[in-house]
Amino acid sequence: MNRLASVFIVAFLACVFPGRGAQVQTDVCVYGATSGGVVAAVQAARMGKSVVLLSTNTHVGGMTSGGLSWTDGGVNASIGGIAIEFYKGVGARYNSSNPVFAFEPHVAEQEFNALLTGAGVTVRTNQLLASVNMSGQRIAQITMVDGTVYQAAMFIDTSYEGDLMAMAGVTWTLGRESSATYGENLNGVTAGVQGDTNATNLDPYLVPGNPASGLLPLLQSGNGGTVGAADSLIQAYNYRLCLTTNAANQNPIPAPPGYNESTYELVGRVIDARVAAGKTPQLTDFLAFFSLPGSKFDINNNSNFSTDYVGDSAGYPTAPYAQRNQTASDHLAYLQGFLYYLGHSTRVPSAVRTQMLGYGLCLDEFTDNGGWPNQLYVREARRMVSDYVMLQQDCLVTRMANDSIGLAAYSIDSHNTQRFAKSGAVWSEGGVNRSVYEAYRVSYRSIVPRVGECQNLLVPWALSASHIAFSSIRTEPVFMILSQSAATAAAFAIDDNVPVQQVNYAKLALQLRADKQLLTRGSTDSLGIVMDNTDATGVTLTGAWSASTTAQGYVGTNYVHDGNTGKGTKSVRFTPTIPTTGSYDVFLRFTSDTNRATNVPVDVVTAAGTTTYTVNQQANGGTWVQLNTGGPVTLTAGTACSVLVRTDATNGYVIADAVRFTPSTPTDTTVQVVASGSIARETSPLQAARFTVVRSSSQTANAWTIPYTVSGTAVPGTDYVALSGSVTIPAGQTSASIPITPISANLIDGNSSVTVALNPGTGFTVGTLNSATVQIVNPPTVQIAATNAIASEANPTVPATLTVSRDASQTLSDWTVSYTIGGSAASSRYVPLPGSITIPAGQTSATIQVVAIADNIAEGNQTVILTLLAGSSFTVGSNSSATAQILDKPIDAWRFANFTAAQLADPTISGDNADPDGDGITNLAEYAFGLNPLIHNSPPTTSSQDATGHLALSYSSNRAATDVTIIAEGSTDLNSWSSGPDMVQEIARVQQGAVDLVTVRLVPSNPVGGYLRVRVTRP
Repeated sequence: MNRLASVFIVAFLACVFPGRGAQVQTDVCVYGATSGGVVAAVQAARMGKSVVLLSTNTHVGGMTSGGLSWTDGGVNASIGGIAIEFYKGVGARYNSSNPVFAFEPHVAEQEFNALLTGAGVTVRTNQLLASVNMSGQRIAQITMVDGTVYQAAMFIDTSYEGDLMAMAGVTWTLGRESSATYGENLNGVTAGVQGDTNATNLDPYLVPGNPASGLLPLLQSGNGGTVGAADSLIQAYNYRLCLTTNAANQNPIPAPPGYNESTYELVGRVIDARVAAGKTPQLTDFLAFFSLPGSKFDINNNSNFSTDYVGDSAGYPTAPYAQRNQTASDHLAYLQGFLYYLGHSTRVPSAVRTQMLGYGLCLDEFTDNGGWPNQLYVREARRMVSDYVMLQQDCLVTRMANDSIGLAAYSIDSHNTQRFAKSGAVWSEGGVNRSVYEAYRVSYRSIVPRVGECQNLLVPWALSASHIAFSSIRTEPVFMILSQSAATAAAFAIDDNVPVQQVNYAKLALQLRADKQLLTRGSTDSLGIVMDNTDATGVTLTGAWSASTTAQGYVGTNYVHDGNTGKGTKSVRFTPTIPTTGSYDVFLRFTSDTNRATNVPVDVVTAAGTTTYTVNQQANGGTWVQLNTGGPVTLTAGTACSVLVRTDATNGYVIADAVRFTPSTPTDTTVQVVASGSIARETSPLQAARFTVVRSSSQTANAWTIPYTVSGTAVPGTDYVALSGSVTIPAGQTSASIPITPISANLIDGNSSVTVALNPGTGFTVGTLNSATVQIVNPPTVQIAATNAIASEANPTVPATLTVSRDASQTLSDWTVSYTIGGSAASSRYVPLPGSITIPAGQTSATIQVVAIADNIAEGNQTVILTLLAGSSFTVGSNSSATAQILDKPIDAWRFANFTAAQLADPTISGDNADPDGDGITNLAEYAFGLNPLIHNSPPTTSSQDATGHLALSYSSNRAATDVTIIAEGSTDLNSWSSGPDMVQEIARVQQGAVDLVTVRLVPSNPVGGYLRVRVTRP
């Protein structure tokens, strides 16, 4: 594979935010700010959980805001919940009251940001996963490349690569399973396609016909592999571009650095082959154009030689970040060069070049990346392997999960995985496209690790699915649907303190239905008994029928048709073994085409007789078509019942494929209740909890008023706003909420509970989930403590330190804590305090420094007392105040202790050089010697001779007088004085109360005699 350079690199940038080593603790941590990541975070917040959303770059929305603007929806009617809310929000931005599925990328990102803001979700940008710390089978914390640590009760991996899943030790796979692994005839290596439409015979060699010359660029070595075998190849990636024909909003597409036209020789040969075949090449032969608002177009792959960079995606899923950056850069360079080639190479017909040059990059899209998308289209990467693996059979509804969390409906669509030379020609392999015809269920078990693996992780994108099933599930609407369900399950796992594998599915499904998620299609909740035309028993073919696989949508390996001959002589009877007598729905499956009969007679034979239905096989092919639309039929246990597909007097081909018998779902008149937001917090604004009362979607014609009983430890009217005792579900709605609004008392009075139990009423009964409980919790607290209580004027560089702290579980956002200032110290004695302190996100505490201001005023020691104030999202704990002490300079403290206020105001009495007691000793000396300045004192020194006859001098030294110095000096002539060790020597220091008695002498090396003195200095 040739490596191409690009002027634009879509890189994973790391920055230090919120701070290296910071710790953030939340209920739910969502890794990957993709479309699914946004929806998961919003849903978690709506469920009353604290949540942080981690983006690997600076954007939110993934592919939906990153260029995939023409939505791959499949069946849009299967999209519900926040996903359809998003598309309606986009529609509103275009002044439409309907959901809009084709939009500009920047509009999509605006809507995602609005959803996040509305839910109060915190987004952290440039967060790349570095490591995962496990505690048993649970993720304890994850650490980012920048050192930031995130701790949460639940984690949701919404990355396209499944990085968090892999680092958590969950089982995963890559590439394609064999067709035999799960019995999927579409899986494994495919037969491949030679060349392309009208260009099948493409020479793969640099010198045509000469294998020794080497392969052309954009081809890989190898022969494609064995059909049906497994391999590790990944379907091709590309970028979904947003181009415009509006010259006023357009940048031309330049050649990438290092561009070489020979890289695209294969494209030139495709053009030459088409011209040689008498075809006129069109720009749409190479590019798919999807119209968007604003004269813009979503550009996608449109052939075997198009925007897909075939063969370069294989190493991406498990590569380190630097290598992924290179792969992204290579893809962009390939695509940029491909578009430049179409606009400038003389191999390209002039009409195509002119048309290509009419398109340019949008000036108002991806403005931080030169108009190029910020998200590589990672169509597939790692896939989890869990207890339920979504398969081709799920997509074709020949298997049906009983724990649906949403519907998927897109065709099975795998792009090419490799391009190679075989038999002297270019081949492409890996492409699969088969319609699924109807929406199908996605299992909850497919988004959680298998039992025995990580217990607090959900994976809605890199879910447990085969390559073939993933190729259908992998659409952005389905990603959003599954992510909302994942976040709901995460909230319930927290509430019920259970692993994600043990979440109560009935409770989960109830909440999902209340949130307008669509979990089923059709009238039944189970697949029932399915009989295929190839079954060895129970199927009887009369007359000559032909097997075929031409039309898609069949069950099993094929279907049969009557050849449009022998009318009335051919039939297929399906005879099931009914396990239990009861009411059933009967479905027919066939493939459709315009040559099909519109009047196929189908007999349903029961003990009560035969009912004939007429089926139009030109419509609804590939789906389960219900025959008994007028009501269920009664089938008796055993083999007495059957379905007969006849050909009598039919006006076209008659198809016999499969029949399905499903127990009829009885009319559901139950109501149930779930705690949708299980926590009410006494914060400001108050956070209400809520119960949701839910009924069946088939019972919405009239309003239902549901009575309920309230109990619990919380006191209505005191702890929360009292409830009415009934709630009304309006006509047209499936649910109604009962809010629990706490009444804030600003007291730490313990948590309390509220339980609502539904009561039966006229026209409905109460289901299994008949009661639910929420908690009213006290707001989180802040506290303050003195970690260093002393500030001194003598050393103002060392302040007093008061620490304001919060709970470790409350580090998601900044908290600004206000406080009052009291104490005996005047504000002039310390550096002014602002009256508030901010604890940054990711931190549990912040410090307030009380810095003393040094002066020459005798004020004594005084206090500064800080008292915390409650905030909007917290209250104050038991340690609500802390005290710092400001110490005066020692000499000023001495003066303050010995003089009155009037005396302190008079420097002739209290000044350093004053002698108020008239004893000839100044105040400064009295302080240094530890004397009372107002009492007449004897001289503080005494002289003597030591044993050698040298002069000695004793004096008292005040140990508290640390800001003055007593210096002993000696002299032999009364002119020159020295305190050096060659002149004066201290020979004794004895503690006597608050003073030391110090004795010095003249150094014996000096002549006998001489003089000693002491003097006091102050800096």
